[in-house]
Parts: sequence; structure tokens; C-alpha cells
Amino acid sequence: MTQAPDRRPTEPHDDAPDTGVLVGVDLRGIQAFVYSGRRILDAVGRAALVAELTDTSDPVHGVGDLVPEGCLVLRDAGGALTLVLPDLAAARLLTGRYTRRLRDRAGG
Repeated sequence: MTQAPDRRPTEPHDDAPDTGVLVGVDLRGIQAFVYSGRRILDAVGRAALVAELTDTSDPVHGVGDLVPEGCLVLRDAGGALTLVLPDLAAARLLTGRYTRRLRDRAGG
């Protein structure tokens, strides 16, 4: 039997900000988007695009260049992106830039 960790997952992290704005992105329809083509290479390319659109560690292929200083990334995988930004202005700037990137890269 394994021991429970000293800190519960719901307790705040040491680097968690005291205040901020929570921004969440959840890309809907991922399965339909990935498998909308007839060729397997199309599906592989679309799956890679979904991964890139929520990857904050890569400023070139992902969205790392959109994440401002002072931002805490809670999740960035599987078509979901959750961040805590320092203020409302930073949250608005990020969502606007992210929406533009999404439209440019995925169409729509």
C-alpha cells in the first residue's frame, strides 16, 4: 500500500499567485477535426496541430510566445489550456492573440 502525499492535490502550490484571472481553453470537436480527411497523414497532421495549439513550452510551433511573464500554466495538453494570468488586461490580450493564432493555423 502506498503512502498518501503530505500535500493534497487541491492545496495551493508554492508558486501559485494570490490573485489573477483564470483562462481556460478547451478545443471542442477534436476527434471530428482530426479524422475529417480520408488519408492517415491528414489525421496525423491535424493531431499534431491540436497538440501544438495547446503547447506552451514551444514558442516556435506551439503557443509559448503568447504566454506572458507572470503567468502560471496549470494545464497545456490534450486540446486543453488552463492558465492564471496576472490581471484582466493580460487575460484579454492573451485570448485575443490566441484566437487569432487558432484561426490562422486551423482555419475558420
